[in-house]
Amino acid sequence: MRCTLALLIVMAAGCRAPVAAQPPAEPAIRGVLGAIDAHQIVLLGESHRSTAFHHFVRELVQTPEFANRVNDIVVEFGNARYQPILDRYIVGDSVPHDSLQLVWRNTTQLLAWDSPLYEQFYTTIRRVNAGRPADRRLRVLAGDPPIDWVHTNGAADIPRSYGDRDIETLRIIEREVLGRSRKALVIIGGTHIYREGPGDRVQPPALERATLGDQLNRLHPGVAYVIESVFGDGSESLARLVSVRALPGEMIHVSGTTLGDTSSSVLFGTGTTRFQVVNGVRVPLVLEPKDYPPLGRTLDAFVYHGRENPRLLASPDLYVSSPAYVAEIRRRIAVLSKFYGGDFWTEELDAQLAAGKRE
Repeated sequence: MRCTLALLIVMAAGCRAPVAAQPPAEPAIRGVLGAIDAHQIVLLGESHRSTAFHHFVRELVQTPEFANRVNDIVVEFGNARYQPILDRYIVGDSVPHDSLQLVWRNTTQLLAWDSPLYEQFYTTIRRVNAGRPADRRLRVLAGDPPIDWVHTNGAADIPRSYGDRDIETLRIIEREVLGRSRKALVIIGGTHIYREGPGDRVQPPALERATLGDQLNRLHPGVAYVIESVFGDGSESLARLVSVRALPGEMIHVSGTTLGDTSSSVLFGTGTTRFQVVNGVRVPLVLEPKDYPPLGRTLDAFVYHGRENPRLLASPDLYVSSPAYVAEIRRRIAVLSKFYGGDFWTEELDAQLAAGKRE
């Protein structure tokens, strides 16, 4: 039996009166289209390499009403340096695959976009555009910084802003979307979309280090609607709350509702660590319950995708059969490890290679 989420929240808050009744969940595609109608920008949090998320996105973009409302789709999984190649491919021009794959292979994030889900996304948009008038075709904007790997041989060759990539994505949105009075869906990892996080009011981040959601809220208040993706039904408190009220494929609203008045600790967890600089020394910032903003200040809605979150990784054969690509990835790992101060990719690459050799 499905319980009401409003009742659970009131009980958890000591029977405190809710801000507003929790509205019924609605089909997620209808909810996203409604958000697009009311806002110039919709931020949709991606669960990387999630088959359920990408199934939803492909269904969304193939809905005729979507292309009638949206001009641009901004994606994290594309290098802005290759925008001309992407533009040609999306409208149906012939583009060699070796050139096209540079869009997702040559980003600042290694291995992440080798999953076939990302090429499938671009192919889906190309297919949607094939049936539309030239002046009503969707444009996909590559939102990752335009890194040039050919000339990037050391950490000093990487602009410092690449450590906080959201400011680069913001500039693309301001120039290509807001500056041209267009509407856009932004598909980017969930951690990039939040308007306010734990401790932000204690120590607000500098604009260039803030999330994309925070940056848009500061510079263009009200322009963006923020939607996160949620999976699971018991291991995470937020997923447990949402899954009580929403079925897979439904969107549940947060802003202006009882859920919106709930502490964002259900999203971030209570063990979140922030740091502050005291007398030139970086020390942990102890967060108290009051330092967690209400969910309604963090985001606007959730799409619930169900209990499971299966992921589709690249085939191990991609790496086993491409020694030159593997060597280039290892070179980039060495460069980025010095830039970021940590190696986030070698273990994953080695696991893929080992899996391929066992097959």
